[in-house]
Amino acid sequence: MKLTNLSDRIINVGTQIVLPGGVINIKDEMAETPSLKALVNFNLIALAKEENKEAVEVHEEAPEEDSEEVNATTEDEEKPKRGRKASK
Repeated sequence: MKLTNLSDRIINVGTQIVLPGGVINIKDEMAETPSLKALVNFNLIALAKEENKEAVEVHEEAPEEDSEEVNATTEDEEKPKRGRKASK
């Protein structure tokens, strides 16, 4: 089942975060919870059944980056010093 965030705020559904206008897949059992039913009644989210019954929950994860590439780019750049300004 697809859940669409119609509100202007971020919504947490289980362990997933749905940004405004975002769409995620949820299990049918999750759609029957009182909290999601209340959000549907307030028109904050929309639920739509999928045609493909074999859909699995989507977990978006940040792509893994090679630590060597990240270290190489940060070594070349000078980082500004943090802390208080020098007194005169």
